[in-house]
Amino acid sequence: MSITLLSVQGQTPYKLVTGSLVQVTGTSNLHDWDILASTFTCEGNFTIKVQEINSLYFSLPVTHLKSKDRLMDTRSYKVLKANEYNKITFKLINATIYPFKKSNKTS
Repeated sequence: MSITLLSVQGQTPYKLVTGSLVQVTGTSNLHDWDILASTFTCEGNFTIKVQEINSLYFSLPVTHLKSKDRLMDTRSYKVLKANEYNKITFKLINATIYPFKKSNKTS
């Protein structure tokens, strides 16, 4: 998934930047495939320098996932049971952030 969040210095709410995409990739016995979505919702509330995540919510209507082939879209919606579950959603309940530590090892 390629999502770019933008914040103004000193403010904590984050929203999507125009041009953000969700890409789902996979493989079958015939070929590799991918479907993209450019219309979805993603909002977060982080402290500056992402030391704490207070909230994160993601929502994507299944039928907004599109490939280069309509037949692939139809099959994807069927597998995802889009008629029954029309949205893919994620809501963060809890998170722990660990600081990144550089390794002193050399390969």
